[in-house]
Amino acid sequence: MRRWIFVAFVAVSCTKWALFPMPRSRTETSGHRPPVQAVEEAADGDRHVYLTAVIWPSGYDWQRDTAGGRAELLLLCDGETRMRTSLLDGSVHRFRNGALWEAGLQEGETVLRRNGEEFLRWEGEESLKGFLPEKDGVYTLTQRVGAPGVRLRRNGELLFSDDRGIVLGSMEESGWDGGALERDGEGFCYGYFVRINSSQREFRFMEGAQLVQLRPAGSWTEIYDARRRDGTLYLVQSSGTQLLLYKDDTPEVAFSMAKTPWAKILPYGDSVLFFGYNGQSAWTRTPGGRTELFTMAQHIRDYYTEGTADAWIESLGDGMILSLTGPHGKVRISGDYRLMSPVGAVLGHGHFAAGLTDFSGEDHLLCLDRQSFPLHFNGYITSISIE
Repeated sequence: MRRWIFVAFVAVSCTKWALFPMPRSRTETSGHRPPVQAVEEAADGDRHVYLTAVIWPSGYDWQRDTAGGRAELLLLCDGETRMRTSLLDGSVHRFRNGALWEAGLQEGETVLRRNGEEFLRWEGEESLKGFLPEKDGVYTLTQRVGAPGVRLRRNGELLFSDDRGIVLGSMEESGWDGGALERDGEGFCYGYFVRINSSQREFRFMEGAQLVQLRPAGSWTEIYDARRRDGTLYLVQSSGTQLLLYKDDTPEVAFSMAKTPWAKILPYGDSVLFFGYNGQSAWTRTPGGRTELFTMAQHIRDYYTEGTADAWIESLGDGMILSLTGPHGKVRISGDYRLMSPVGAVLGHGHFAAGLTDFSGEDHLLCLDRQSFPLHFNGYITSISIE
């Protein structure tokens, strides 16, 4: 039996101080980049940085074993603790629209919490892949744990299911608030694979319960990303030795798989931006535009966009962060700091923020534009947002 429990919508607020400007700055670095177009011009005093982390009691070695100990979910607002709560099994959590949301497993059911309180639950163990809290309800895209099975729900009510489906993407998608689920106009869009036999799969792109496009088995080797914006479907796929960027049914450009084995799609103005990396150099391309190449000796950890502004994180091959580059310049990072997830950084409201986990101790960093601020707890940073 499916059950759902609604609780009152009480927003988590920051009342002590705002991050803009934030006190106790550790560093401020120099640097300059040409001005770029931001998506929104708003009063910085109205903005706050929300950061989530998984924490353990002092002394517990979470780097050796994240499954043990008594883990908790921590929410910080502008560096100050706003909430600590128990952690669900298989926890996936984000701060969205003024609230801390968490999905996980409990006694054979899937549970969705809001600000630490149960919001709804349903039978069966499912992993959250996409999530959008909207005015007309909370939309979730999930997949059965350990097995195929796509589920699209609104307030726990099943809208679509396919027991053969494997979702393309996850909640770890930078640039897309809904993870693998995104709203385009009035439609909720996502993609998934269906295995036809032991060696072949087909790909289906959906709007709600309606099939938008089917890419049959044999027409591609792998599909890396698919997004729809303003009714146009953009897709990245490999076919044999080529990596192809598609706009609807038309291939935009082809790259050699030997030189570019992977690419993703990011929102960019009213369109999208393709981003690819091959371990030696990176490139970006807008549909119908030209390819911009930039070569560097280190690895780009991830790429971020807002409007037509961009930002990126550079790291060593083992993940140790070297620098952050955004609209306000480049910041070099000293010490063994890591970005634990692509959603541990965000480009929002004209600011680039990143939560960096200290792998040599418990002194983590919240970086905002050209400043950094110390955070002290035993655990790691999982996500960050600016609202």
